[in-house]
Amino acid sequence: MISLPLDSNQQRAFFIAGMNAVLRHLRLVDRTIHCKDEDPEKCSRKIASFLLEKHGRLRVGLIGLNPAIFLALSETFGGSNVFCTDLNPDNISKLKFGIIVQDGHIGKDDLISQSDLILFSGTTLVNDTFDGIFRMIEKLGRAYY
Repeated sequence: MISLPLDSNQQRAFFIAGMNAVLRHLRLVDRTIHCKDEDPEKCSRKIASFLLEKHGRLRVGLIGLNPAIFLALSETFGGSNVFCTDLNPDNISKLKFGIIVQDGHIGKDDLISQSDLILFSGTTLVNDTFDGIFRMIEKLGRAYY
């Protein structure tokens, strides 16, 4: 795994999966197992509740459309306080839960600048967009998860 080149989404996905497994085995991280069945809705409500308890009402930017999380955020913070970008052409410019999903290639800077807190998916590590996203988050001093 250490010598695996990270030149493609597939190679980065293998690397991230392996890293998750190693870090979980060493008990350095927890909650690395993906939700399944009815769990996505439960997990998403917990995420939204956690953010509300920790930060109060704010504007949340979601980078990487996860429908269950997007719905929970829009229900918790209100549609006018939730923004989302995605790279999937099937989602871009579509109305989801009363909110237009923006193109992640061109809309991420706007999303970050108009949000108080950024929630990004692990996919950003796989699709090689994390570095640019994180630089902008740091530049603007946004909270993130």
